[in-house]
Amino acid sequence: MIIIMIIGEITSIVHNLNLCVTAEGPKIQEQLSFLVENACNSVQGYMFSQMINLNHFSKRLNKQR
Repeated sequence: MIIIMIIGEITSIVHNLNLCVTAEGPKIQEQLSFLVENACNSVQGYMFSQMINLNHFSKRLNKQR
């Protein structure tokens, strides 16, 4: 419960500074839902993609353009 309160406060402070919040590493849907509900701007980690090398990333990025 303390962790949830801390994350909520940090998110609030960062938004009050007009900055974006990026969370790293939610592992389950419940964690992702909490981050979305607490106005986290973006999320990264293994839940979305394993690490990829720069060459592979560049190819994927170019395909999306």
